[in-house]
Amino acid sequence: MPEPQVYQSLHFIHYRSRAAEPPFGPDHLATHAEDALVRAAPGSKDARSIPGPIIEIKSGSNITLEQFKKLQESKKVDFSRIPLTTPLVMGNQLAPKKVAVFTDPDCSFCRTLHQEMEKVVQERKDMAFYLILFPLPFHKEAHWKSKSIVCNQSLKMLEEAYAHKEIPKTDCDTKEIDANIKLAESLGITGTPTLVLADGRVHTGALLANQIIALVQGSR
Repeated sequence: MPEPQVYQSLHFIHYRSRAAEPPFGPDHLATHAEDALVRAAPGSKDARSIPGPIIEIKSGSNITLEQFKKLQESKKVDFSRIPLTTPLVMGNQLAPKKVAVFTDPDCSFCRTLHQEMEKVVQERKDMAFYLILFPLPFHKEAHWKSKSIVCNQSLKMLEEAYAHKEIPKTDCDTKEIDANIKLAESLGITGTPTLVLADGRVHTGALLANQIIALVQGSR
């Protein structure tokens, strides 16, 4: 009998570990529209990807999207555990609606979300986004970039990194990045970008500006 295949779905999120359990777990044949379904024999280095969502033929339902929404809605964290001391803030710090955003300077989806958050803060003065730098290990330069950005307390440097521009390598006595990594892991956050709302709701993945506003207001 041939060895059984293990399927894993990689959502439009950059995961902290390639071996980390994806949103649906290895028993689900499911991906989002921008995902790749990874097929590999256990212990094998060989893998193949099948892009696209899983659609139930009989009903036409997007099984991937439905399962991912259920997962997102069921996950909550303790927002009070996230220190909003980062100097990287988009919007007015006095805004009543605060969102913590775990991001990585080498994450393309983070760049997309960042651009959409810029639109949000232009439109909504009651919303502010606190950026928590969370470099993923397979982005080999993300850690030093994150540290340099924190050392310079520079949102502009983060945006330059998103744009694939060179930023200066700055060293300073800060433990913030390592603390961010430990915090994310303790909250069960494994990928970027991840938004955490004040009521503990979590959304991982890029969104459009109107979707961000709806999420913050409590509507999905």
